[in-house]
Amino acid sequence: MLTFFPILAPVLASMLFLLAAWSLRIITVTKVDQSVEAAPTAQKKAFRAFEAVIDRIGEVAQGGLGFLYPPSRRRLLIRTLDAAGHPEGLTPSLFIQRHSGFIVVAVLVAAPFLIQGNVVMAAIFGIGLAEWMWIWILLSAKDRRAEVESSLPDFLDVLGVTVSSGMSFRKSIQTVTQFYDGPLAEELSTVLYEMGVGIPRRQAFSSMRERVPSDSMDSFVTAILQAEELGVQLSDALTSIAVEVRRDHAAQVRRQAGRATAKVSLIATVLVVPGAVVLMFASLFLPILQSGAFNAFLG
Repeated sequence: MLTFFPILAPVLASMLFLLAAWSLRIITVTKVDQSVEAAPTAQKKAFRAFEAVIDRIGEVAQGGLGFLYPPSRRRLLIRTLDAAGHPEGLTPSLFIQRHSGFIVVAVLVAAPFLIQGNVVMAAIFGIGLAEWMWIWILLSAKDRRAEVESSLPDFLDVLGVTVSSGMSFRKSIQTVTQFYDGPLAEELSTVLYEMGVGIPRRQAFSSMRERVPSDSMDSFVTAILQAEELGVQLSDALTSIAVEVRRDHAAQVRRQAGRATAKVSLIATVLVVPGAVVLMFASLFLPILQSGAFNAFLG
């Protein structure tokens, strides 16, 4: 183990610092950051090339790993992809193929560490790479749900004004959706399409509520369905639910801001401090190891 210490120490410290930076970025990411990340870059091209390699490996390996996706897990996968909005056009079969590719890569990366007897590093790399697709899709679903919740109050305000002007509910949604982008507009466009092909309004909105499991969406759909059943003026219901959703969203933002401080402190304690300790000990002991004095002391 001491033979590999000069190599593993800076690598481990760098990984801890990078993981800390990535974790902090997840907490503090903004719309500006997302727009910059969306721009075509050399890193993005490199990622696409890596993605193509993973897909190719997964295409070969998924036949032998099919047992990992029994019917129950496939249903869970479909629900999760629906909640995430099928990013990058992911279908269940493509997800399974890519997941299989990452599992093969995880085994190849973890094997050298196991040969050296480093079980901890093998577990970190192996589990992280093997489950990366699920981690990514769950984070995507969480981000999409948060974006729907943030844009829903303003959408309801505009929709309430449109409905109160005398326009039908379906036409109002279609009109307002044209001026919105993002996951909320995508979900409502799906609802309009389903109602257009004959699916009842209740079923279409209930399906949307299942795809976007959040308190704000649940309140919105419940208000619409109750207004339809009880004959309540829809514009009044939309106005009241907009106020409630905005209040709930503001409370949620305050809670998230309160938790952010604790998260930053936890990341600094778990990742940044150990990385600094590794570098400190490496700077102290590397000269001794390189000089051979430590081996002479042991011998």
